[in-house]
Order: sequence, then structure tokens, then C-alpha cells
Amino acid sequence: MCDTHDRVFRTALGGLVENAVYIEMQQGKNFLTETTGWRKSTRDPVEVDFIVKTHEATIPVEVKCAEKVSEKHLLGLRNYMQITGGKKGVLVGTSKYQERIVPEGVLVVLPVYLAELSLMRV
Repeated sequence: MCDTHDRVFRTALGGLVENAVYIEMQQGKNFLTETTGWRKSTRDPVEVDFIVKTHEATIPVEVKCAEKVSEKHLLGLRNYMQITGGKKGVLVGTSKYQERIVPEGVLVVLPVYLAELSLMRV
């Protein structure tokens, strides 16, 4: 779906996937207490799409329309985890499910169709 070399088309698809994930999270309001975003600083482009707060945890969630997850895709999650001491981050996208152990903790890569169900259990 997102495997295109056309940057404009890929960016538009990414926005659609990000909005779909946000809508799914908002429909799960019974388990969420707050959803915000995060940026390292005004001069630094490192950011995380959503910071999801539940009654039990605060989880950074990045959304990427990419079939292969690269280290660049994980940069914002890892920065957030390092700064806050969080031990889990989630990347939602069009790639397959996987768990990656990184020095900061565990990064879970979720296919977009599992996002709402899985975020309820994080």
C-alpha cells in the first residue's frame, strides 16, 4: 500500500493512516485518559505522533506508512523513552508485527489493523 517512490503520494497516505489510528484511539476513550503529541524541542525535528495515557501507563505511539521499519522510524520513540524513562513504545504502520529490544526498552511494531485492540492491552 505504501510502497511507492512518489514522496507526495507516500506523505498523503501516511497522513491518512495517522488519522485512521487517531480515530480508532478516540473510539477507545474508555481506556484512554489523554492523547497528546510530543516534540523534543522547537529547534529539533524529533517528535512522536501520539502520547497515549491510560490509567496504567504512558506510551509513545508513532505512525508510519512504511512496509519496512528502519532505525530512522524509531528515533522519536527512542528519544522519548530515553528522556522519560519509559520502557515501551509502539510503532503502528503497514509492516508486520514484531517486537524489538532496544537499550531504552521494548518497541512493538503493530500492523495498523491491530492498533486499537493492541493499544488497549499495552
